[in-house]
Amino acid sequence: MSIRLLAASFVCTLTLGLAAPQPALAQRANGPYSGVLGGQPDENRTQGLDLHGSMFGAWDENIFPASEATTQLDPRLKESGASAGVSGSLGYDRRGDRVQFGLNGGVNAREYASSPNLVAAYQAGTVLTANLTPKLMFNARGSASYSPFFHFAPFLDVGMGSVGPLTGNFEYAALAERNVGFDASVGLTNNFTKRTSLFITASERDWRLLDDPQNNLRSWGARAGVHHNLTHGLGVHLGYGRDQNEYAFAGVAPYVNQTIDAGVDYGDTLSFARRTALSFSTSTAATRYLGETHYRLNGLVRLTRGFSRTWSTWVGYDRNTEFRIGFRAPLLTDSVNAGLAGLVMWRVKWSMGAGYTRGTVGFGSNDFSVYSGTSRFDLAITRMLALFGQYTYYHYEVPPGSSALDLVPRFSRQAATVGLTVWVPLINDVRAPKQPR
Repeated sequence: MSIRLLAASFVCTLTLGLAAPQPALAQRANGPYSGVLGGQPDENRTQGLDLHGSMFGAWDENIFPASEATTQLDPRLKESGASAGVSGSLGYDRRGDRVQFGLNGGVNAREYASSPNLVAAYQAGTVLTANLTPKLMFNARGSASYSPFFHFAPFLDVGMGSVGPLTGNFEYAALAERNVGFDASVGLTNNFTKRTSLFITASERDWRLLDDPQNNLRSWGARAGVHHNLTHGLGVHLGYGRDQNEYAFAGVAPYVNQTIDAGVDYGDTLSFARRTALSFSTSTAATRYLGETHYRLNGLVRLTRGFSRTWSTWVGYDRNTEFRIGFRAPLLTDSVNAGLAGLVMWRVKWSMGAGYTRGTVGFGSNDFSVYSGTSRFDLAITRMLALFGQYTYYHYEVPPGSSALDLVPRFSRQAATVGLTVWVPLINDVRAPKQPR
């Protein structure tokens, strides 16, 4: 394996990856090593430009039954061995009284001992929120990504991805299938009264397999509804959404997914315990599939608890009806994730997390399961440089023939990673907090 990656400088691009929302960490934003250890930005910051870089080495052990057909697996995913990589990201944010804007993202590159070819993953995008009038708010977001590998880990969408390092999520690679994804949405919210708001949103997603275009998937739709606050933090909502999911594969008719979104929301700190937050919502999906309409109750709940001065723990559950590239039928999923993170001491942060998804392909009995666990430590050497180490375990099982791709029915991976990360705050404008009158 070439040593050019180990000697390479940190890589960065002006791209955006809007990661899944992270559970709120209790770590103080003004700690001396907060930046390099991944602390939350200062709430009074009005403008920031942060550079993050990583250089690492890894060992992957790929595990599958000897009886399974493995000819379709790429050597990088079939053979256990060493790899090395670099990554970088650049994030810009600006917060004003009426407009908030974000732009960040990056590139992740890796070279495996089993292959001389360097592979890289990219992501890009932006987000904008603007108060057009005192009552009318506009929001828009867009993102794009490229990966040399197909990832099958639905639980990453509900929080698990927040505990990993800047390594491109290659730990969850299931198949060497080059793919790109595009995601965009625009919306308006009208605060009709102090307690009641109306909203409308339009969105489109496009997933493409560069070497297997017949399995491309395009999804587009719109949602509208009303939200009413009963008390501070507690509210009810009623909405309707319609999505159309179109596969490029000949003979597969578009799937229409209608959502009757009615339920109760809670998204504030609970009164029975300090530093405890609970949020939840429910909805009902009506999916037209093979000439029949199927109904399913979906929902999301997340509980976060901060303790001590720098620690937090969280647990979440998501029940969803979704369409994913690589599967020509809806995925009915139930996902859970949990984690713990905090500062062992000023210079050392430790985090751990676990995610599990169980579901079916279509409305039959094609059950699948995916789970992973990870543990990581970060040791700050200086305010801008840290050493990290991480262990990840990943496993999935899918019924043979349930996917349009050549997924091995059972697959596991253990990955150990060590490296260095650097954080450079290029811009850090902070507005003085308002003094109480």
